[in-house]
Formats: sequence, structure tokens, C-alpha cells
Amino acid sequence: RLLFADEDAQPPDPGSQPARRPDPSLVPLAIPTLSGPGSMSVVITVTQVITAVLAALPVTGRASTWGDEVYFAIPVDADEEPGSSAVVELGDVAYWPPGSALCLFFGPTPASRGSEIRAASAVTVVGRIDGDAAVLKQVRDGTPIRVELVSQEDPQPSV
Repeated sequence: RLLFADEDAQPPDPGSQPARRPDPSLVPLAIPTLSGPGSMSVVITVTQVITAVLAALPVTGRASTWGDEVYFAIPVDADEEPGSSAVVELGDVAYWPPGSALCLFFGPTPASRGSEIRAASAVTVVGRIDGDAAVLKQVRDGTPIRVELVSQEDPQPSV
């Protein structure tokens, strides 16, 4: 689930032009873990891709893992944005155009060189995990994932 925690924060209007400068909003993202349903907060950055993702919500999928990355296909078809890169930071949440997937990075992948975190190819970073991204180590291939926008009146995400 995605929940806008700041009562002044609103999802971008899909019909409007996204801000060129990052405009973060704190949102929890529910990620099921081996020990049961869980959630984590994500600070999103307003981009054309995140506008398309928000417009597509709710989305469901099955997790795939690739090293210390969890990714899942979403029904969004977007191009790589300016500033996209294969090298990301710990806790980044990104959109991967070739796989139409949302990716959550919590450590090195098979493509990493040294201690860097590297995606399979260039991704557009759409947010960052706010907290310990290592909890994603519990997610296994095939784990069901549902991402949805919940109202501000529902402060506790439920799965």
C-alpha cells in the first residue's frame, strides 16, 4: 500500500507536468516478508515515471530477486528518463524500463562491481526506502506484492 503520511502531500496529478526538481513525499509501501505481511516507508520523487505508476495503482505482482534486489513487473510502459543510471544507492526504489518493473535495491546485484549497487541496465530512481532496506532480504521469488494508494484517513496500512 502507499499512504501519503504528510497531510499536505498529494500524489501528482497524472495530467499535469511533473516537477523538474525532486518533490519528496513520505509514503509506506507494503512488502510481504517471510514472517508475514510487512510495510516500509518510501520517499518518492516526482517524475514522469512515478506519475504513471500512481495512475496505475493498485498494482499486484510476484517478487523476483536478483542478488540484493527485489523487482516485480508493473503495468507501466515508460522510457528511460534523463539522469537514469545503472548505478544506484542502497535503499533506492527505481523503475526499470526494459522489464517494466519496479525495483527495490538493498545491496549488490550480480552486475555490481566492487561495493557498488548496479542494476541490470539504466533505471529511473523514483524514491528511497526510509528505514532499513535489509528487511527485503526476507522476500523470496514468487512472494505476492500489492501496491496501492490508501486514503489519508487510513493511517495504518493493512494487507
